[in-house]
Amino acid sequence: MLTLEFLSTLQVKQDNNRSPRRLTFQLMNTQHNLNIKRVNQAFGWPINGTIGPKDRPPRNYCAGEFWRKITGLFDYNPRTDKATAIIHPTFRMSQRTIANTTFARGDSSGVVSTRELHFLWHLSEGSTALDVGVWLVDHLEDVATRSDKITIGGMITIIASALNLDFADE
Repeated sequence: MLTLEFLSTLQVKQDNNRSPRRLTFQLMNTQHNLNIKRVNQAFGWPINGTIGPKDRPPRNYCAGEFWRKITGLFDYNPRTDKATAIIHPTFRMSQRTIANTTFARGDSSGVVSTRELHFLWHLSEGSTALDVGVWLVDHLEDVATRSDKITIGGMITIIASALNLDFADE
């Protein structure tokens, strides 16, 4: 119920370039406001990141080229290409981790989304400028507006814990 309450009341305030900056939501019948810095703190992520999923990719980023580097396959199709094609175990494990946590989407097909591939590319480049909270909130906003399975509950629990909510009886 905690996750449904959160998602059904989630509102994201954005800045001029559509990056989320503040979210309001209800948990345990109480209205809450969090800025992105506080979201990052809740998860233990760096708070000085600047790169979000809606920012223009760097000129040297090419999804197809990066896919070829980590899989050996020439074409990238986000609807069909599976994580099992990723050759390097670190990249494969990283993709699985973000697919089941930050970008939890509940699909059992194991495909690598464009969002995940872009995120992995930044990691491969050693980028410390990722604003992971922005990536998470962008995904939460997508989940809140779809009718698919909800598999993001663990992330909501972390947010509730950061707010010091006592949900043991829930």
